[in-house]
Amino acid sequence: MLPKINIRSVKFILRLASLCGLLTIASCQKTCKPRLPHLTTAPFLLKIKKANKYLTGKNNVISFKVVRNKFHQSEAFVNDHNLVLRLTRKEGHTASIKGAKLLEDHSLFEYVINESQIGGDPIKDLSISIDKDEQKAAFELELVYNGIFLGKPKKIEFDNKDVRLVITNLKTKLIGIGEHNKDIENDIHFTIKSKGKDLPEKDKLSVIFIRKEGLNSAIRGDKIKESNYHPQPEASNNAENPTQKHNGIFELPVTIPTTDETEKHEKIEIHIKDLILYVPKGETKVVYEVALLYKGMLMGKPKQIVWKPRHFKLTLKDVTHELRGPDTAIKFRIGIKGGKIEELNDAVTLRITKQGNTHTGATINGAESRGEAGTFELKIDKNEIGKKNEIGKKVLNERLNIQVKEGDTFAEFMLQLVVGDLNMGKPQFVRWRKADVRLELDVHTPKLVGDKNDKKIEFTIKDIGEDRPGADPSSTNNKIALRIMRLADTNATIIQHQPDGSSEFLPEVSAGVLELQIDKDIDLQKRIDNLSIHIIEGDKLAQFSLQLFYQGMPIGKPKLVTWKAKTVKLKLTHVTTQLTGRKSDKPNIKFTIIKKGTHDPDSTKSLLVRLTRNEGYEAAIENIESITMEQGWNPVKEKGDGVFELTIPHDVNNNNIGNPIERIKIDPLPGKVKAEFSLQLVYDGIAMGKPVTITWEAEKLQLSIDDLRDLRGDNRHISLTVNNKATDKPEENKLFLRFIRESGYNSIIEGTGIESNQDGLFQLKIDTEHNLNQPIDTFTSLIITPRAGETKAEFKLQLVYDGIEIGKPSKLVWVQKDIRIDITNLTHKLQGDNKQISFTLFNRGKDAQEPEKLYIKFIREEGHMATIFKKGTQKSDIKETGEGFFEFLLNNTGLEKSNGKSSKIEDFMIEPREGERKVKFNAQLVYDGKELGKPQTIVWKDKTIGLSITHLPSILRGHDEKNTTISFKIHRNREGKKTENTLELDRALFVRFIIEKGNANITLLNKQPEENTSNPHEKNPGIFEFPINTSYIGNELKYKIEPHEHEKEVIIKAELVYDGKRASKVKKTKWTTEDIRPTLHLTKHTLQGAEESDRTISFIVKNEGKDPLKNSNKVVLRFKRKAGYNADILPSQKPGVERSRLKDKNGFFEYTLDNNRVNNRIDDVVIMPEFAEDKSKFEIQLFLDGFPVGNPQEVVWENTILRKQRKEEQEAKRKKEKKEKEEKQKQKQEEQARKKQANTQQEV
Repeated sequence: MLPKINIRSVKFILRLASLCGLLTIASCQKTCKPRLPHLTTAPFLLKIKKANKYLTGKNNVISFKVVRNKFHQSEAFVNDHNLVLRLTRKEGHTASIKGAKLLEDHSLFEYVINESQIGGDPIKDLSISIDKDEQKAAFELELVYNGIFLGKPKKIEFDNKDVRLVITNLKTKLIGIGEHNKDIENDIHFTIKSKGKDLPEKDKLSVIFIRKEGLNSAIRGDKIKESNYHPQPEASNNAENPTQKHNGIFELPVTIPTTDETEKHEKIEIHIKDLILYVPKGETKVVYEVALLYKGMLMGKPKQIVWKPRHFKLTLKDVTHELRGPDTAIKFRIGIKGGKIEELNDAVTLRITKQGNTHTGATINGAESRGEAGTFELKIDKNEIGKKNEIGKKVLNERLNIQVKEGDTFAEFMLQLVVGDLNMGKPQFVRWRKADVRLELDVHTPKLVGDKNDKKIEFTIKDIGEDRPGADPSSTNNKIALRIMRLADTNATIIQHQPDGSSEFLPEVSAGVLELQIDKDIDLQKRIDNLSIHIIEGDKLAQFSLQLFYQGMPIGKPKLVTWKAKTVKLKLTHVTTQLTGRKSDKPNIKFTIIKKGTHDPDSTKSLLVRLTRNEGYEAAIENIESITMEQGWNPVKEKGDGVFELTIPHDVNNNNIGNPIERIKIDPLPGKVKAEFSLQLVYDGIAMGKPVTITWEAEKLQLSIDDLRDLRGDNRHISLTVNNKATDKPEENKLFLRFIRESGYNSIIEGTGIESNQDGLFQLKIDTEHNLNQPIDTFTSLIITPRAGETKAEFKLQLVYDGIEIGKPSKLVWVQKDIRIDITNLTHKLQGDNKQISFTLFNRGKDAQEPEKLYIKFIREEGHMATIFKKGTQKSDIKETGEGFFEFLLNNTGLEKSNGKSSKIEDFMIEPREGERKVKFNAQLVYDGKELGKPQTIVWKDKTIGLSITHLPSILRGHDEKNTTISFKIHRNREGKKTENTLELDRALFVRFIIEKGNANITLLNKQPEENTSNPHEKNPGIFEFPINTSYIGNELKYKIEPHEHEKEVIIKAELVYDGKRASKVKKTKWTTEDIRPTLHLTKHTLQGAEESDRTISFIVKNEGKDPLKNSNKVVLRFKRKAGYNADILPSQKPGVERSRLKDKNGFFEYTLDNNRVNNRIDDVVIMPEFAEDKSKFEIQLFLDGFPVGNPQEVVWENTILRKQRKEEQEAKRKKEKKEKEEKQKQKQEEQARKKQANTQQEV
């Protein structure tokens, strides 16, 4: 493991943030373009078999097919680079695609698909390449046609090794209490299984637990640690503290079984156990995601563990609600649901509260008084909850008794379970009476249905006790009352009928509660029927609870009485849903209304059918003419917006229910062939059942367009036949043949009878009496007239009858002659004096070239004022048809008689402007005003000069001969030395010196062979030019600089000039009177180690000159990165370092030297490497006042830890291979020995 690096540089942190942004951008594609769905508009489909979507090891070839979409409307053409396969890297930093082009965004690759590859065998030209240290790569594949993405991308995954691990036998749902719970259900155990062909590497596998819910929960185990899978704040050293706030990600390193163990099994299994999910008290839900982490990457889909606490439910069961006389024992038991009683931590209490008249002296024996009047509590032992006896029968608790006082006649108590501080379950009531009075309410009419006369409540009060009501003379309250409570949300109430025929509302004792006094001497043991329910208009339901009260307390069980309004259910049947006929017919609508229930419709409530128009503009519903308005029938009414209603009258004998009704019909709009209505039955304003759809369609015409032929070239006469296959003839003046232009700008249909209604629309009236079933050219002559220059015109032909389109449309196509001429064998590259353009023509079409229609045009792309002229003409006669545009007629090419290949054409020349080095033209064929094919490029270049100035000193110091001599050599590159680039003697070659700063003269120092003068030629002030013989290239040239008197500094620019044009890059040299010569001395060129001191670049800058450095002199060290993609130069963290002296110059780093520290050792800068890389290397160049001084030097930081680790891995691999080899050899020897022994035994 590498030592932990403390990041203290703000710059370094900013660099990390920028890198994250770059990675995010890299994951996106360069352009976002429209995406066409697969099955509708995409012309091509990408096919990848499921088996080819996951690749491993040596199986790294991507296999796919590209097919045409059979659902695409028109044929798509494939030409140069308009159909490509785009591959986007999604995983794998080092992953690349062999066989595909790498784009500017290094995560994108492109592969061009040719026409011959479509629909054929699978394409296997591409393969995935990945660094051996990286495990996984993933790419998304998608087709791009003419810049538009086709369909959804398809993903291909690749593993360097076939390592596939999965988690099995994991219990995903845990239930517990929390707070150090040791229950087995909170233990975590599972198995890791290998499904791949290769075993995972050692110390590379771990299990991570990612917390999703449960802030203070944790995963515990001997080897569990907090994970750095995601960047997290520094963790506390007290990792075992259960109250510590974890970062929410825990990691368990997994040990892979040794080689000897794994050789015995094809698949390994690793059992993980002894893990605990810690849940502190108060948590209501804990969720963790469990995943495998291999080589720092997630493997497979995470699984989820969900913990929830148990929810206990305690209820009171088998309570003795009614007690009489000496029987005062309260019996009950407590049931439990949702958990085990051992897991219940809170105390359970039974609270008993006196009800009603609290002045009674009754108390509870067996429970403690709480101190409040009439409140008692019984502590429940957990062993009593859900208790059963030896034979499994549930045991009742009998510890409580009601203790009554002298004079008490009744008492009532409420029993409530309390768990902790919260009530649980519903309360139960226990009532004691001194006398054994038992009254029971028997309701004879619990369910009432109907209207006015069907709401009477009938009941009997039975006296079934040993004592009669009122038998206790000590009781002052012996009243019996029937309390009626309204339950349903209505305004219903109760009416009491008197014997004299009068009636009155039963009085309310509270909101919604009515009371009827019962005479104990008259009303008991007899049927009472003087109560009825009174409802408000519109009520559909009323419900009441009836409870007897004696001595002010409930007695017996409550009973329910429910009234419902009479439900009428009607349904439409035998509806004529499909109607057909000619337009003159108006089909009748038949239907029947039937009764589904037992109740007849109320004659006071409306009954009707509603017809709503769904289709058929202005179609209507009207009465049948032959039907008379009798027996209450009225005409159908239009309600507006396509809605019509027919009221069904109520007949005394209900003849309209169950019998067919046929009184209305559909009236379609003339010219329409279809109308649709929804028929809905409505009773009392409420829709009954679902609507029924009624559809009317006119009789279908059987008209078609036949014998239609496509047209070509000069044949533009339209030939077709309009056939009628039906027996009836269509009506006169209603049939038209319509032509709709779909392509061919301004192409028209001309002929007798043709009408043009609007742009691109033409129609011809068809005489249905004489023109049907006859060729169209027997009664008219129609032609297509395309616009000049159009090569194709396309029309859709449609028959239209009475404004309605009939049948499927037909297509009529006219195309120009098939002439497809390409430029072939074009001389794309010309050089020097070779300026002749040569090419041939090839006609791939079926028709021969026509005269005066074929042109070639040349469009200038580069080369200002360059021209094209035809041989045999004067250059002065060159005419441009546009800016940089030259066009020539091509006749007599040999293609006039038949298709095929022309002879070689060498009629055209390029004429560059004088001094131009490069000219570029695009050649384009034009036939009859339309361009043919793609333009092709012609490039002419002048000779490659390839000259450069070398060995020019950057600084000269002093006035001696050596420091006033400008010496250099002329170098010519390999391209320039080629025969075709030989320099001509009549074109001057010279060196030009330009004084950029200061004043000086420059003279020739050494005499050249063919020059008669050694004096400089000053063209202009400060500009000196010296001719150079071409044979002197490669030799040293020397010139003398003569600075003017008192001049301290001169800066000179030097360049080569050939044939009047610059022929080399500009080089600079500087002359100065001062002898300052700084030199760089590195203490170490190779650094090793991870500490800052190990990565510090130590150096000394010395001045070897005679003059000292001044404050105005600027000495700079420039560090340029040579190896280590993310390595940086940073200031040292030690005290006293001036951090501002180091600057990041976007690609290199500059350190400005303090001139007072010359000749002193400097340790101010360090290398910040990328610790995942093998090494980091920088080139250091010393600069004085902006000019380089001396040769650059290199410093290298080597990652010895990484190298050592890789060496150990290689050594382990070598040993393993050696051992395997020895074992195989041993097995081979043993096998040979066995065979030898067997042969010997056989011979014996």
